[in-house]
Amino acid sequence: FRDDGRLVAYGVIRPELDSEHDRHGLAPRVAPSAKLHVLDGSAVWPALWRYGLQRMIIETRIRRVAALGAVDVIAKASPGNFPSMRNLLKSRFAIITKVMKPYGWRYVHHRRVAFPAPEAGTGTWIEAGDVQEAKRRFSAGEAAFACRAGPDGMPILRFADYPL
Repeated sequence: FRDDGRLVAYGVIRPELDSEHDRHGLAPRVAPSAKLHVLDGSAVWPALWRYGLQRMIIETRIRRVAALGAVDVIAKASPGNFPSMRNLLKSRFAIITKVMKPYGWRYVHHRRVAFPAPEAGTGTWIEAGDVQEAKRRFSAGEAAFACRAGPDGMPILRFADYPL
């Protein structure tokens, strides 16, 4: 997005890459033949935070990958990246697994392009940084559907059942 000729926000889309392990942990939610795209990075000029640009960028990219024929879309975010996790979850993604990257753990946010994740009204809140507990919950068929700041200001995630 531009404002008076200045770039104030951007978002990247890319096709899946084997080298990035984009399908790690997605089975059985994503069919092996399903076309998958990745929302791979975005930024908003800090003076414009809190105006909804990040969510607008997410929704714009989802429409674009739909036009490209994608069935599923993912994004990855650090367990400490509260703004990204919150915005993706508000855009009806679900955190369904985690992956270790050379630069640390990343939660994998998934959504069907045409059928966003359901809103989970109840569930259990855990610290986003507790990746071992998150792994246990993913293995038990749960996913994270919401993110908020905990009492110490650190992000916490609401996990609930996510049937196939």
